Formats: sequence, structure tokens, C-alpha cells
Amino acid sequence: NYEQFVRKFIDILRKETARAKDGRAHLEKSLACIRQVSSHAEVLEGRLQREDQVLIEKGEGVNNILVQLGRDTAIIEAHKQMLKQQEDKVAQLQQAVPQLELQRKKYENDSKNIKMTVKDTLV
Repeated sequence: NYEQFVRKFIDILRKETARAKDGRAHLEKSLACIRQVSSHAEVLEGRLQREDQVLIEKGEGVNNILVQLGRDTAIIEAHKQMLKQQEDKVAQLQQAVPQLELQRKKYENDSKNIKMTVKDTLV
């Protein structure tokens, strides 16, 4: 009876030891998988950080371009306004040209008349 008990105990002990070894092997396999996934996650995290930095730099570049575009737009508007003012001045001068031409002719005639009067007076 005691011999049967010992044999049964040894049999149970062997089964439990085999089950514990299987469980340990399964845990080691799971741990290796977790380590591999963790390592891969660290690589991906590094890539993600680099991509985030690239996006930040691109965003700053876009902001700089938008600021420059705003400045250029303001400069263009100022140039448009100056051009409009110059065009208005040119239009005013073009309107004044005929009057100035008439006035010049009048002064020429007056000058001729004065010259003739002076000449007549002297002769």
C-alpha cells in the first residue's frame, strides 16, 4: 500500500513537473515574444519621434512661408496703391497739357508782340 502511494506520488510528481516545464517553456516563449514586441515598439517610437520632429519643422517652414506671403501681399498692395496714385497724376498731367500748350502759345504770341513793340519803338 505504501509502495503504491509512493509510486502514485512519483507519477503525480512527474506529471506536475512535466506540466510545470511545459508552463515554463510557454512562459519563456511568451516572454521572448513580449521582448520582441517591446523592442519593435521602441523602434517604432523612435521613428514616430523623428516623424513628429519632421512635421514640426515642416509646420514651421509653412508658417514662415505664410508670413512671407503675407508680407509680399502687403508690399504688392502698397505698390498697387502707389501705381494708382502715379496713374492718377499722369492723367491729371495729361489733362493739363492742352491748357499748358495754349498758355505757352499765348506767352509766345505775347513775347512776339512785346518784341515787335520794342522794335517799333526803337526804330
